[in-house]
Amino acid sequence: MIARWLAVLFILLYAGLGGFLFFTAGQRPASGPYQPGKPRPAPPPRFRIYYEKDPLPEAWARAWAAQQRVELAQVRLRQDANGEWPRDGDVYIVSPRWLQSLQSQVALSPLTDRAPLRAVNPAFTSQPFDADNAVSVPWRWTPYVFYLRHDKALPREKNRAVFYFRAWVNDARCLWPNDWDLLLALQIHYSGQSANHQFDNYAEQIAALQETCAAVTATEAACWQALLDGKIHCSFLPATYMEMGVADERRRDIEIQPPGLGNHMQSAGGTIVYLDQLVIGAGSLRADQARELIAWLLSPAQQERLIQDTGYFPVVSKVGHEFDFAPAPLPKDYWFNRSEFLVNRPPAPPAPAAAVSDQPPPPAPRRDKSESPPASDGSAGCAETR
Repeated sequence: MIARWLAVLFILLYAGLGGFLFFTAGQRPASGPYQPGKPRPAPPPRFRIYYEKDPLPEAWARAWAAQQRVELAQVRLRQDANGEWPRDGDVYIVSPRWLQSLQSQVALSPLTDRAPLRAVNPAFTSQPFDADNAVSVPWRWTPYVFYLRHDKALPREKNRAVFYFRAWVNDARCLWPNDWDLLLALQIHYSGQSANHQFDNYAEQIAALQETCAAVTATEAACWQALLDGKIHCSFLPATYMEMGVADERRRDIEIQPPGLGNHMQSAGGTIVYLDQLVIGAGSLRADQARELIAWLLSPAQQERLIQDTGYFPVVSKVGHEFDFAPAPLPKDYWFNRSEFLVNRPPAPPAPAAAVSDQPPPPAPRRDKSESPPASDGSAGCAETR
């Protein structure tokens, strides 16, 4: 009898254990620490872009990072307290002004794939700062232009007189970007000299400019906002703001005047052009992806979207048709050929008071249309390419 009950108990225990094992089979264990025998998923590799002025549009960055399966970080390019540039970038977006300084400290990868250059407008290639495009590729550009707010209370001649920069420091209705290199370059350019001429007293000129003009300068964004708000009637800003302001109804009260045009201004003046170059850090562990990024940014599809998505002009264009996609009318004239890229600038000294610094200013001489453009080691457009 006892043996029979023991047999029944054994059968019940065996059946219960079998049911438990069947029920739990295939069930995922509760989340917890690492499970032996199961590899952890590897995090996506990191890809770092340093940019001088503006990063890739966020939508572009997300799309490319998802396609390449990388974790993309975009970091503003700045020197540290010791004047050192960051060396851990995979790609750098940098203007000619900083390219040579960056190259003096950071090893850059030679440009072995020349294919992206074939469609680039020759106005932007083979410039003195990288004559053979050995390490850099042009990507996007924008001219600096004057923005005038229509002001019926002001005589038209008063608005026009602003272009001469004769009394701009004393005009409270004008506000200028606190980019001291830019402002000094503009001042030099309109005095009839090359903005990229090497001056022994460059630092002294910057310091004098800061002392004189700190009260009438602000960030580019602040200058633009003051224009929209009607607090000022004139500023000198990148043409990118033409696109940025289109959605704002206050934009209709602002007129754009490229420097160097009109009977109130020297017709051969030209302007200062901001140009972004793409370079690859020689220490990048993802150089192949960096080259793919450059090819993607210079593809026709992405170049066509530059104006709409960023306000910048594409470098993939035909000679003489650089402004075909401009969101606001820009004269197709030789003022572009008389313009200059800002290059070979030494670091500016600290700005006084609350001014923030990076770049420079300008006055204005009168030149005849028949006059040849001033000699320059950084001229944009280059008349011989037209």
